[in-house]
Amino acid sequence: MSLTRDLPNRYHSLTLLGVVTSLLFLSSPLEAQVVTWDPVPEGHPRTAAELNGFSAHTRHLEMWDYLEQLRGISSDMRLGTYGETREGRKLPYAIFSRPLISEPWEAMALDRPVILFAANVHGGERTFREGLLVLMRDLATRGTAANDLLDQVTILVAPQINPDGFEATERGQRGNSWGIDLNRDYVKLEHATIQSYVQNMITEWRPHLFIDGHNGGARPY
Repeated sequence: MSLTRDLPNRYHSLTLLGVVTSLLFLSSPLEAQVVTWDPVPEGHPRTAAELNGFSAHTRHLEMWDYLEQLRGISSDMRLGTYGETREGRKLPYAIFSRPLISEPWEAMALDRPVILFAANVHGGERTFREGLLVLMRDLATRGTAANDLLDQVTILVAPQINPDGFEATERGQRGNSWGIDLNRDYVKLEHATIQSYVQNMITEWRPHLFIDGHNGGARPY
């Protein structure tokens, strides 16, 4: 099944970067910046979706391989896990900062805005996640417009909250492996996936801005 119509091209990453940049303009007296598109440097990793011409999405294990490669080429990225799913899949997060930090108190000490990007709480909503993976490469790469922002802001990324739903079917399913809509669990906190996300990403890091990516399609919301 071709994903040409519903999978983002690399310009979706630029849209995300534009959102961050615009918000920074509104929140602090920064000097004027020009957002430009940065090509993929020679030898830098590409997502599985990029490599297959966007004929299929990047699977969970392929995403992990990609993130490990990004960590290997960047001195501004830290990769970790904040929990795991009911089916035992590790939930990744990345910190992008200069100087590089690893703990919430360090982010507070820098006295900069903390922005959290999250994607794929609905397993079948894959578009924002693919664009976010591309944005992560720009954040990890010195000399890009995205990476330049790390002198002024700390960026956290949780690229896939619901990999069980993502991997459940060819198109993914909205809920987790039990069919539970995890996007409805932020108040009740009954499921470990959301419990660990809220505790370890939101409560601990206290982001100033939280961007939770969703996308529509043929299926009703």
